[in-house]
Amino acid sequence: MLERIQKIENVGNYSNAIAGGVLLGPVSVIYGENRNGKSTLCDILYSLSLNEPQLVLDRKSIIQGQEPDTINQLVQLKFSDRQQAVKFINSEWDSRPPEESNLYIFDHGFIHRNVMAGTKYSRENSTNVSGFILGENVAAFDDLETRNQQLRTDRQTLASHKRELEGHEIGDFATFVGLPVPTQTLAELDADIQASKLAQEQFATQITNTTQITQRANLNSLSNDVSITAVSQEINDCLALSMVDVHDASKAIVTAHKNKVNNKESFNGWAASGVEHLDEDCPFCGQELGEDAQLLIHSYRTAFDDAFQTFVRTTKTEVTRLRAKKLIDVDLDKLTEKHEQNIATLKTYSEDSIREQLADLDHETTLAQCFESVTEALQALTTESDTTSTAIGTALADKYDAPYNAIGLIGFDKLQSKVDAFNSAIQSYTDTIAPLNAALIEYKNGQDVADLTEQKRLESVNEANLNLSRKRLSLDALCVQYNDLSAQIIADKASYDTDKEALEQAQETFLNTYFTTINDLFRRIGSRDFEISRKINRGGTRTIYDLEVKFKRQVIDNSKLHCLFSESDRRALALCIFLAKIQQLSADDKAKAILIMDDPVTSFDSERISSILHILFTMSPSIKQMVITTHYKGMASAVMTQFDGVSALKIVQTNAGSNFVGTTKEEMTATAHDERYTEIMDFVERRTQENQIGKLRLFIEDEMRQRYKLPLIGLNLTERDSFNDCINALEGNDFIDESVATSLHSYRNTLNQPAHILAIWSLEDSRAYAEQMMDFIYQNL
Repeated sequence: MLERIQKIENVGNYSNAIAGGVLLGPVSVIYGENRNGKSTLCDILYSLSLNEPQLVLDRKSIIQGQEPDTINQLVQLKFSDRQQAVKFINSEWDSRPPEESNLYIFDHGFIHRNVMAGTKYSRENSTNVSGFILGENVAAFDDLETRNQQLRTDRQTLASHKRELEGHEIGDFATFVGLPVPTQTLAELDADIQASKLAQEQFATQITNTTQITQRANLNSLSNDVSITAVSQEINDCLALSMVDVHDASKAIVTAHKNKVNNKESFNGWAASGVEHLDEDCPFCGQELGEDAQLLIHSYRTAFDDAFQTFVRTTKTEVTRLRAKKLIDVDLDKLTEKHEQNIATLKTYSEDSIREQLADLDHETTLAQCFESVTEALQALTTESDTTSTAIGTALADKYDAPYNAIGLIGFDKLQSKVDAFNSAIQSYTDTIAPLNAALIEYKNGQDVADLTEQKRLESVNEANLNLSRKRLSLDALCVQYNDLSAQIIADKASYDTDKEALEQAQETFLNTYFTTINDLFRRIGSRDFEISRKINRGGTRTIYDLEVKFKRQVIDNSKLHCLFSESDRRALALCIFLAKIQQLSADDKAKAILIMDDPVTSFDSERISSILHILFTMSPSIKQMVITTHYKGMASAVMTQFDGVSALKIVQTNAGSNFVGTTKEEMTATAHDERYTEIMDFVERRTQENQIGKLRLFIEDEMRQRYKLPLIGLNLTERDSFNDCINALEGNDFIDESVATSLHSYRNTLNQPAHILAIWSLEDSRAYAEQMMDFIYQNL
């Protein structure tokens, strides 16, 4: 246990505090008024419990005329389990408390850390209270969080490896890292890649050539068959037209008039056109056209009616058309051009295999002979066509001149014979190219572009796989890093999840018991209608627990807790959290626990003090040590009354700063009246030079009321009744005699004077008056 506070130098208000002569016991109380150094003492012990020197360094004393760096701090704390004191020296703790002594600090800082800082309940409060409640489990959760942080770091590293690998254009990432390591060397893979490229180039050349082959032309026929059947029929039909086809009446009149004409032979020609040139004289006979001639002309006009006019016009049109028409429309130059194109086409088939096939068909000689036959037949046809065309021209000219006369028919037999010979030559040519085209088509169909394209595609895939294998080999170290780290992350995540679930399940039962204890303690010390629970907060990097507060079964938002909790409620909740933690310790841990509690009372009413001390008293047998600091003397007195063998220290303020002095149960349990007695007697007996004249009035009245308490009660006089009334009542009922009453009235009147009047009294006059009054009280009253 903490046995002695040997020394505190230059920490807060402690300049050179020494209390080595006072031995602290299993229950110790340290009394000190506010600002004397209670909180500083708790901070020192909290610093030691956490081994955080900064908490002491932050409280370095301010000494006028000295720089902070020149001020040396020193703390010496003696534990009973160790011979050497634990020292804070050279800005650090030189050792830790003994293994059998674990410090637990409850102070104002505990409230701010774990319940509420100012008017806010924050995540930091949740983090702190979670850490305090869970104790050793915090270390387990911290270990889990460390593992979780490592998992996050590993995932970031894994992602970095992945980005680096993907920068090498590796295709599907999962497939790539899963590839086995190639057995070939980089040089061998490079050679295979080059061979694949060459194969693809060869396939590409073949595909190009094959495409060109399949797009080569076939041989074409020279022309279609020549036919004169239609045109010959049209010509002879036109020549055969005559007057038979004209109106019978018109024919009779014209014929009669013709017989009157002197020049019958020339009548037919000019009669056809004479009507158009009719003038004053008759075109037939030259006679002057008189009245009788006009009748003849009228008859002539009637003869050449619309039907005849139409016949003549139509016949002439047909003759004109037939004159423009060719019997044979075959161009030797075009035939020659087509034949030469076929020869050129055959020459494009330069491959040996097709050349051999064509040679077997004797294509050059055969085609040449066939074309020669065509040219000879065309020459003969052309000659006969010219002869026939001349005859046709003459006949058509005659027909044009006399459309109504039938002309002798043209004989086409010789020409038809030449046409048949030409068509036969053309057909021989066509028959000759047919087997040649069949060979060419068969050759082109044998060129499988699809198969070559597929082979080239497969080789391209092979090259891609070879390149992928090369990348896999060159990036093997990074792939191994990735795969190993990935496997490690999977294993670590599974282990983390399992351990986290087990830890959370294990602590759930603990937390249920813990919060049941908190609520029980909270009610016992007077904060009723509250229910305290927790809820998981997974908002940060680690799981923590937020306090959840219900008041009269209504959940209170944590942002409104400051409106609900009074200061005493906050202290009460913090104390319950603290004590519940202690109650949940194992028996071994309780036996090591040293509780340092700064003003554990939550308010200074006797009921709460009694409740809290009862809880502490119940716990004390299992706890190694309790050290209670308080600024409330009533609390110190209650502790010394509640517990046996309490060690007590007072923190007093001196000219040199705060210091420790030993005290007794009597001093700590003394009432205000007792304290005034001590102060007055110290003054009377010259142990102090502080004038106590101002305390005499209260002291003598309290003495009178205490000594005559029962008579006053019987007289129905209370604290509300004046000192004067009480004196008169006691005298009037013979509880005191006249002389005592007179003396009491004298002291009352004298001491009732204003303070500034009493202050005029000299120190010795005051001391003599005080001594006289004390003699009266203890000898006459």
